[in-house]
Amino acid sequence: MVTASILKQRWISSDPVSIWSLATLFCCLAIIGPFVAILYVAAGDSGGLWSHLIETVFPRYVGNTLLLMAASPCLPLHSGSARPG
Repeated sequence: MVTASILKQRWISSDPVSIWSLATLFCCLAIIGPFVAILYVAAGDSGGLWSHLIETVFPRYVGNTLLLMAASPCLPLHSGSARPG
């Protein structure tokens, strides 16, 4: 059975924060930041934009995505690179 002391020993480190972990955190925040900003703006009042996109653009994007998913295995199968052994 897992006890709280085992979890503390495993997940809580007594090592100080290194410059590498801070640099990694900063890079992750810099990469995720624009996506969070877009989601924040998109969650606001859109004035009917989402319903327009779902009616006009969304079906085409879903169709293209499904076509790509279905067609992606065709090139390796056709070229012979998917052949076993």
